[in-house]
Amino acid sequence: MDKMFKQLAKSIRVYIAKESIIDPFEKNVSRLNLNPISIKAIVSTVSPEKLNWKFYGMKVQEAKELIIKKNDLNLIRLSHKIEIDGIYFLSYRENVSNFSIFSLDDKYVRITLWRIE
Repeated sequence: MDKMFKQLAKSIRVYIAKESIIDPFEKNVSRLNLNPISIKAIVSTVSPEKLNWKFYGMKVQEAKELIIKKNDLNLIRLSHKIEIDGIYFLSYRENVSNFSIFSLDDKYVRITLWRIE
């Protein structure tokens, strides 16, 4: 798996945001995007048939599967948005209930990201 990761991995950008509460009664939150952090990941496109099975009832425009190192999992969980080839995908903080994370072995994790129309 290490050899495959070194050969196929490409760089993706993870944006982390700093939140500040403007009005606690109205629950308005302002987000300030920090500089992106680049991490290595193996990126693959998910087929439309697999999308219908995974996300039943949602209109998903595009989905990607990432294989990342377990060390980078905390960055994905703290992210505000994730950029792959100039396209922004929903992050863990935006979609905690629909975010799928699977452990492959001791070093790697598989994550499914998508963007909604």
